[in-house]
Parts: sequence; structure tokens; C-alpha cells
Amino acid sequence: MQISICMMVKDEEKNIRRCLNSIRPILESIDSELIIVDTGSTDNTVKIAGEYTNKIYFHKWENDFSGMRNKSISYAKGKWILIIDADEEMTDCKNMIELLKSPQFKMFNTGFMDVKNMQNLHDDCGYAMLKSPRLFRNDGYFYYEGIVHNNPVFKEPTIDLKTTIVHYGYIEENKDVLDKKFIRTSSLLKKALEDKPDDIYYIFQLSVTYSSHKDYLKAYEIVKKAYNLLTQCKDKKKYKYVYYQVALCCLYLEYDQEAKKACKEGLEIDNEYVDLVFYLAKAQGLTSEYEEALENYKRYMYLCDNYNNMSINFDVSLGMYTLGQKDEALQDIVKICYRLGKFDDIFDFAPKLKKYKYIKNVLELVIDGAIKSQKIKYIKTFYEDKFIGDKLREKDFFNTLEKYCNNDICRLFSNYDNDYSRLYLFRYKYNMKDSSFKNVVDELSFENDFNNLEDYFGDIIYCKIKYLSSISHLLFNVWDKNIDRYLSYISKKYDDFSDAAAGYIVHFKDSTSHGDLRINKILCRYILLIDKISSFKYEKMFNYYVDIGVKWIKYVYSNDLISDDYIDIFKNSEEKFLVYMIIANKNQSNTKMYLRYLEKALEAYPYMKKGIEILLQDVKSKINQSNSEFEKYKVQVKNTIKTLIENNKLDEADKIIQEYEEIVKNDMEIVFLKSEMALRKLKNPSTIYKM
Repeated sequence: MQISICMMVKDEEKNIRRCLNSIRPILESIDSELIIVDTGSTDNTVKIAGEYTNKIYFHKWENDFSGMRNKSISYAKGKWILIIDADEEMTDCKNMIELLKSPQFKMFNTGFMDVKNMQNLHDDCGYAMLKSPRLFRNDGYFYYEGIVHNNPVFKEPTIDLKTTIVHYGYIEENKDVLDKKFIRTSSLLKKALEDKPDDIYYIFQLSVTYSSHKDYLKAYEIVKKAYNLLTQCKDKKKYKYVYYQVALCCLYLEYDQEAKKACKEGLEIDNEYVDLVFYLAKAQGLTSEYEEALENYKRYMYLCDNYNNMSINFDVSLGMYTLGQKDEALQDIVKICYRLGKFDDIFDFAPKLKKYKYIKNVLELVIDGAIKSQKIKYIKTFYEDKFIGDKLREKDFFNTLEKYCNNDICRLFSNYDNDYSRLYLFRYKYNMKDSSFKNVVDELSFENDFNNLEDYFGDIIYCKIKYLSSISHLLFNVWDKNIDRYLSYISKKYDDFSDAAAGYIVHFKDSTSHGDLRINKILCRYILLIDKISSFKYEKMFNYYVDIGVKWIKYVYSNDLISDDYIDIFKNSEEKFLVYMIIANKNQSNTKMYLRYLEKALEAYPYMKKGIEILLQDVKSKINQSNSEFEKYKVQVKNTIKTLIENNKLDEADKIIQEYEEIVKNDMEIVFLKSEMALRKLKNPSTIYKM
């Protein structure tokens, strides 16, 4: 038998089928066996495994990874032993199969594979690379040692199999599972440290366990012990991974100076240590050593590009965690170049970015750098390289560009087939006072409706309002809240908005179409709310608003529903306000009822307080005018009575007094006049008068 594939498993039903399918080409093309040792699965792991092999063995877990691994290889009958775990996947077996079949493979005793430890399924940059011995000659020499991180003891010579295993074991969204793994691993390491308290490797692994659990302070405290032991160690190169762990913890804890120190010490031991170069650059950037950071980021990029040919690639003691972070390094390079004013370098490095989140992070720096260096055409190049054709990316691009938008930018981006370019062409023609602009205003159309466009598309609405071009069709299906959003943008940008909108309303005020009524109502309301017009214009606009609003309500709702009894059916406070205004206007002849419904209208929509106050002032003025006229009437009547008394026409005077008292009660002047009449009658005995 050529090869034995050995696995140890427990509760791996989520992973094992993926793993076994990935090695199926080996099982089908080479004389082989699949050996699985189960340590106590309670799920469907064993059932799934049974679909691929009948060589399944059961052993109780003994808190010893190496011991269990050795039990799995004890069943192997093949000339070679391949080790793989259920939470791993072999990406391509072809090269390894060819090597196993080739005569020269007999020269080697151990085969290495690249193990890609995924940290995050949603981010393919989040991984660590490790060169791991996985294929061993089955001659009785090979075995595992170490109770936690089982390390193979193998013979040379070795060969790189040019094959990658992807490991998913560090990805787990279930916090309970992560906590259990943390407790299990940390407990085993602490137990091992009881026997070997100064074992640098175990101390390092315990620190890694805590940092993986996001407890960076505890991880730092632990790894500092390993670091201090390392200062007394002659073979520092054997434990150079300690410097990486120190740097990692320090950066998370913002101990930036200490991180730099650890990186520099580690790089003195091995200047190819990619992770230390990356973290040194990161720490230097954080401590404002920008030139030094820039040089180290460039060195990091070089090392990443040449990693497969470097000796450190074959150091089995190291996992390399930053090889997937080239885009983060490029992002930092762009930021540093911007800070240093090295704009040409920005244009060299920004195009190398691949991950969109980093492209988005540097976008504004690229735009601003291009403008400051008077190379705005590069903005167009960057757009066409990284954004064009992707709706979401285009949205991000133009939202960022908006801050820098001027006529040159508008001209530069006016020839693409998207709504943003149509807006930019519109702006360009407006700014250039193009003779065809009026036609553009009337004929402009967009791919997206205005529910989904950005606030700054309000420029279109403003120009159509200003040029008295109907916006009712443009905004026909646009929600009121979105129209308000555009009007807010317009009112802040254009000082003449209120006057322009007032002119538009007057122009379309006689229209009875659904669209024009709705738009005019909204425009009136907004003009009143921002209140940037004179009191005279405000009163006029308020009257327009009520008149248009009443027409709108009557257009939308049946007359039978427009009453106080059905007020709750109306969809918002503005509609309730307008209904109360309709009822109030119907009761203008009844001052008490009129005032009552004005009060209800105000309670429903307090934003119209100023307009209601104008109406109340009108009522007060009318009442005052009526009172003034009544006072004049009283004086006139009393003068008539006085004249009649003076002319001794007492009966006529008495008749008028009786009529007057039916209207005016308790008038003291009338009492005096009646007294005078009584005296005159006493002087004339022939006259009988009773008070």
C-alpha cells in the first residue's frame, strides 16, 4: 500500500465531508487507506466518515493531542503517512499525487505543505501561513510529541510538496464553542507549565491562547515572561516568534515604543521575518516616524512578493500572519505619502490596492492629492480602474468627490453613462451659462428615481424651480420625506430658494393636477417652515398653502370624510391640520367655532403657529373694529336722547332708552339721563312719569 491517510476526529459533522471530499482524488488514484480515530463524537461525524472508509477506530480522549495522533498512525499500513484534520481542506492534490508516483520521491523522508490558517471566512486577507510537515515515510521513526500543539519528529531530507491545506479551525462564530476551546487549550498549557515553568514555547503558546481570546493584557503579561527568559537564552533564533507575540500585544495595547523595540530585536536575529517588518512599520507610523515607516512598508511588500523563495518560508517554527495584509500596508503607504506630500507615490501605490475596503479608505486622499498636485486627470484614471461599472462603488466614489466638485471636475466626469455624470453635465452647462441649458432643464431624465439619489441631486430640482420647469413629473413617485431631504439641501445651498420657490408656486398655483397640487403644497410648507421671507410674503404664502392644501385634501379624500368625526383616518398631522382649516373656514361667521377649529389646527400641526397667529390677529382686528363701531353707535344714540330731553320730547326719549337698554345693560350715563327726565317731569305736574 502506497499511502495511509490518518485523521483523529471529534464532533466534526460540519467539516468532515468537506475534508474527505478534498482528499478523494488521492484515495481514487493511489493505492491508499483512510484511517479515522474518533475520540467520542456525539454528532453525525462517524456516520459521515463511514461513507468514505470502514477503518474507523474509537479511543477515549486522554487530554493528549500527540498521544492520540500517534494512535492514529499506529494503524497505518502504507509506505507513507499523510496527516490531515477534519477542519482542514486540501486545495489541490495533483502535484502531490504526481510526486508520489515519481521515482525521485524515494530520495525524501518528509513532505511539507503550506497550511493556510483562515481567521475570517468573510475576509480572505485574514489568514496565517505555516510550512507544515504532513507526509512522512512510515519507517517507524516518525511520531508526535507535545500534549497540546503536537509537533512531529521526522527525518530529513525533506521536500516541498507545493500543496496547500486550508485550515478552518480558528473560525467559529459561536462564542460558547470558542470559550470551550480556550478553556481546554489554556488548561492543558497551564498543566504542562507546572512541570516546565520556564518552557519558552509553552509560555508563548499560552500567550497566543489569551490573545486569540482577545485578552491582550493577559497575553502581554504572559509573553513578557517568555521575552525575559529569551534575553538569557543563547539560541534566540529558535524562539524568534516571541518577538512577534510581544509586538502584537503591544500594538493592541498601544505600547507603540515597546512594539518597535521588540520588532527591531527580532529583525536583528532574522531580517526576513515578514511579520516583524510589518509591525515595525505599523508602530513607526503610529509614533510619527513616517519616513522610516514608509521604508519598512516598502520592504514588507518586497518580502511578501519574494516569500516563497526565502529561507524563512521553510522555518516550521513560524506561522506568518501578515502575508495577507498587503492591502493594509498599501493603504498605510498611501496615507503616509499623503501626509508627507509625496503625491506621485500615492499614484504609484494606490492602483495596487485590490480589497475594496482599503480602496475606499484612501479614495479621498487620492482625490485631494490629485487636486493639490494639479493632476486631476488621475482621479478619472483611478475611477475607471477601481470604481466604474459597480453601482455601489460608483456611489461611494461620487459621494466622496462631491466635496471637491468644481467646474473642472464636472467637465471631467460628464461623459459617463450614469446619473452622476448626467448631474455633472447639468452643473457644467449651468456654470458655463450654456445657451442650451434651458432645454437641458426641461428634458433631463435619470436612470434612478429621486427616492434613491443623493441630496446633492437637489441641484436639479432647484434649477427646475428657478426656471419654472415643472417638477411634478420628476418627483411623482418620490416620498415626501425624500422631497424634504432635497429641499433641505437646496435651502442651505441657495440663498434665493424661498423667492424662487414662491415664484414657482405662483406660476403653477392655478393648476388642479394631482402632481402640481402635491408639489406646491410641499413647497409652500417648506417655505413657511424655514421662514426666510418677509412678513407680508409669509402671510401671502400661508394663504396659498391653506388654499392649495384644502384643494389637495378634497382631491384625495371624499367630502363625507372631511369632518371632525373622521379625523383619525388622516395619515399625518399636516393632513389633520388642513382638515381642521377646512372646518374652521366653514365656520367663519361663527367666531367662537372658527377660533375653536383654529386652535385644533394648531394643536395638530404646531409648525404653522405663525400662520395661525396671523389669522387670530385678523379675528382680533375685526372684533376691535366691530367694538369701535358699536361705541360710536352708543354715543350717537345717547346724543339723540339728550337732544330729545332738551326739547322736552320726553316720551320719545323714553322709548329710545328702553330700546337701548335691551342692547346695553348697566350704562351709568343712561341712568343719569333718566334722572334728568324725572326731574323735568316733576317740574311739569301735568306729566306723569314713572321711573
